[in-house]
Amino acid sequence: MHDPFIQALIDIHRGLPRKGPGDDALSRQWMVHVSPLLPANPKMADMGCGNGHTSFLLIEVLGGHVTAVDFAEPFIDELKRRLTDEPITPVLGDMLKPGLEPESLDLIWSEGAAFAVGIENALNHWLSLLKPGGVLVFSDAVWFTPDPTAEVSAFWEKADPNICSVGDNINRAERLGYRFLAAQTLPQAAWWASYYGPMQDT
Repeated sequence: MHDPFIQALIDIHRGLPRKGPGDDALSRQWMVHVSPLLPANPKMADMGCGNGHTSFLLIEVLGGHVTAVDFAEPFIDELKRRLTDEPITPVLGDMLKPGLEPESLDLIWSEGAAFAVGIENALNHWLSLLKPGGVLVFSDAVWFTPDPTAEVSAFWEKADPNICSVGDNINRAERLGYRFLAAQTLPQAAWWASYYGPMQDT
């Protein structure tokens, strides 16, 4: 990696059980929630999979097959070391160009990764990969207030200048051709117990 920011991002997350905020119980809950919309043995992709933590949950809850995509070779290597005989295919590559056929997926899952390529950009590219009636589930940082403080605004202007509200993201998705189903706020534990806590311990 030649980009010092990207290298720092990889180094910070090296060895962490999750490479971003999340909650296993909530992820399982959402997998169960969308399961009636999926066929038996669904074809799925975990975009920005990190070490594949959520890929294993997808197989556990939904069965089928997961293509796990991430640009960071150390994370994909970690996933490969964890694999035994699970139907998970690790792919080192770009979330926007994962090498999958159009309309080949029943479900695309992405936890906290879409901002890296831009939410609208990700939604636009991923739509073409979904079969008719396919499902997209993603999480990302959003504004919960219309009037953030100057300090918070300055931070996010650098971290993610395209950050917007939940409503704005829903509108983006619907303009592109998605049909909105539901949204939920991640609990604090998804940040502290599952992410920042382990990060502090390393």
